[in-house]
Amino acid sequence: MTFSRAWLNALEQMPRSQAIIGGLGVSLVASAILYVGVNRGHKLPSTFTPEWRALTKEYHKHNNADPIFQHPK
Repeated sequence: MTFSRAWLNALEQMPRSQAIIGGLGVSLVASAILYVGVNRGHKLPSTFTPEWRALTKEYHKHNNADPIFQHPK
């Protein structure tokens, strides 16, 4: 028995309300993972550019804050 056949058999034996709640839970987790991945993905590369390094150096001259939490405007 293939995985997909076993999966379909399990879904058929599950009560409909439980299947709906499970599907909503899976989609919620998937959308949360995508949201975090997309938002982190476009912010992280900016921290490795020369412009970022220049900005954090300049910032450190005037402030003693941790540069990891300071994003360029």
